[in-house]
Amino acid sequence: MGSLKEGTDAGSCLPIAKSTLLHAPTIMKKVISISLGLVSSVALANPNYVNTVRQVQEDTGIEWDVTVAPFGEMLSPEGVGTLGSNYELWTLNAQTGEPTFLDEEFVSSFTPKGEIEIITGDPFEAHKRTRVDKPFSVTRKVKGLLNKPDAPAVARKVSFQHALFAFPEGLHAFESENPEGVLFEVEEVTKNGNRELNFAESNLSPNEGQEVFGIYALGQEGEFSELLDEQTVTVWPKAEVEFRGLDNSSYNDLPPFTIALTDLYPDSNTFVRVYRGEAVEDLDKAPADAAEIRDSDLIIADVEPQDRNLTLSGLGETFTEGGVWTIEVLHRTPWGLERLGYRSPTVNNSMKVRAGLYSK
Repeated sequence: MGSLKEGTDAGSCLPIAKSTLLHAPTIMKKVISISLGLVSSVALANPNYVNTVRQVQEDTGIEWDVTVAPFGEMLSPEGVGTLGSNYELWTLNAQTGEPTFLDEEFVSSFTPKGEIEIITGDPFEAHKRTRVDKPFSVTRKVKGLLNKPDAPAVARKVSFQHALFAFPEGLHAFESENPEGVLFEVEEVTKNGNRELNFAESNLSPNEGQEVFGIYALGQEGEFSELLDEQTVTVWPKAEVEFRGLDNSSYNDLPPFTIALTDLYPDSNTFVRVYRGEAVEDLDKAPADAAEIRDSDLIIADVEPQDRNLTLSGLGETFTEGGVWTIEVLHRTPWGLERLGYRSPTVNNSMKVRAGLYSK
């Protein structure tokens, strides 16, 4: 998915390695992973090439070169400097003497720690998800910042960033690996501690998509580019219902009709209920004779919303008397029971209909 920084791939913010040591930077060492063959088409395993890691101290400019194998790990030549160290990856053609720069990575000796926790009303464990109209909370936790004016900037502040990424219309996923998003909130954090954000509904409303929350430390170029933590909550739409072939008219002979259901929540149970009289406001206080239409139970246990159609040829075993009847569609999700929609047709006294249900 996209980065929290506009126009940047989120993957580019992920460092190869990063320091978590907050004290004694002059004696800190760094383990460097080497995989030269992944970053150059040059035949690096060829004995005609010599591979080198160069460590440059940002505070003094002193450099150290260490010859390395094409693959493996090594301890950094020296401790990371007070302002951090830059590690450069080079390969040298032993026959021509021509050096080739391959890659680099900046390591700070003062890297604070950041953590993000998202809580929604859905207990789904694989990933965080919610519905567009439901509340959720985000807690950002920061520690390791130094409250010293003379401390390097990287040790004094981090950036909390919140971005929104809407799915393309009609889809429940992105069409590319790097979708465009909107940077919704940016906060420069200079104090350790926690901050809880409570949202009454998704900031994507009425769209579906993903909300991404990240904490960044300062990188080599003085930009907030070193990702400390990132968490995502997927936002699904609210389910909708459409009655086709049935309205609130008076019927001598109730025709077959279809209930079209769109975007049923991935963890939900949907069914049709019938009872005499107008629709009740409190779903738990339906008349005693309220009955669920047999075989109307739709159980969804999926990773994304689902659409279903129910075609009814009748309601209940028998209409016991004429008058107004309510036909309602109920939808149970992790947030409880709700009504998606209903119709209240008038049934004539002489009408008797045997019930039957077909789904497709």
